Amino acid sequence: MIVAEELSCDWRRVQVVQADLHPKYGDQLTGGSGSVRDSHSNLRKAGAAAREMLLSAAAAQWNVPRSECRAESSFVTHARTRRKLAFEQLFAAASALQPAADPPLRILRTLRSSASPRAAPTHSPKQPAPPSSVWTRAFRECSSRQSNAVPFTGARRAASTPTR
Repeated sequence: MIVAEELSCDWRRVQVVQADLHPKYGDQLTGGSGSVRDSHSNLRKAGAAAREMLLSAAAAQWNVPRSECRAESSFVTHARTRRKLAFEQLFAAASALQPAADPPLRILRTLRSSASPRAAPTHSPKQPAPPSSVWTRAFRECSSRQSNAVPFTGARRAASTPTR
């Protein structure tokens, strides 16, 4: 959800997909909400890098300056020409771009608060999950730049772990 927030996604279009347990994802564990606390900065950077890639892809497609494009509610918009593209229409072009080394993060006061009833989706429609190559590549790049970075995978509790 942190990545979606930094991307400027419309919560009604967000679907959380649980990662499978697999060694290719590295350590998959959580403890005392440590996964969010330890990965928050990397997750924000991944979302910001993916957002910048989507903005750049739209600007190139429209042949307009990147600075004139905005990400809003799962769309990239260009106000002057009133053009608009859904994020999923830009995935292929954006995934071919190199993520920014230090993408600009949204200002904290523009992020939705978890205390707000509108912060999280109240209903998640069953839609096919979009290709995650854009944000995955951005997250991998951002994570590799930090020496102690541990990717967040949304790991499942091991089958042998008792549940409450």
